[in-house]
Amino acid sequence: MGSYARADIEKGGFEILLAVMGDEQFDPKTFAVLEPLTDDVWHFDTEAIEDHGAYVRIVECCRRLAGGDLKFDDVRDYVDVEEETAWVEVSHDGRTERVDLKVKNDWVDANIFAKLQDWLEQSGSRRCFAAQGLGQDLLLICKPPDQVKAINRATGLRFKADLNI
Repeated sequence: MGSYARADIEKGGFEILLAVMGDEQFDPKTFAVLEPLTDDVWHFDTEAIEDHGAYVRIVECCRRLAGGDLKFDDVRDYVDVEEETAWVEVSHDGRTERVDLKVKNDWVDANIFAKLQDWLEQSGSRRCFAAQGLGQDLLLICKPPDQVKAINRATGLRFKADLNI
């Protein structure tokens, strides 16, 4: 993820514009992570599972996209690529649920997105996660299905609720 020149954004159309809006921003002086430009899209590199905290970051970013429809009291994970062990736990209302995940080098286990969608449905939300593939990275949104279709019509992109990465 990096910076883009205005001409590149204009030439690249909606994909690059949304990627820029969904990228993590950093303070160039302190390298601190800044608030995202928007809570509507996340630009995610699927080859980013390297250590503890990777799946917590995914859950937290998806919570942000879900607009308050995913509520957890606590999120923890464990990732050890060499041990081939990864899991994420979420707690809510005194219950903790653990999801064991597959380790494929530093590639994300797409089952985390299926589980996040399950949790979203259990919350009663009308939203669904939908992705637009960009190679090894993707754009992720969380909108009601009719809005996903409207975004696709307006942009020519192909956000799909099938998150088999």
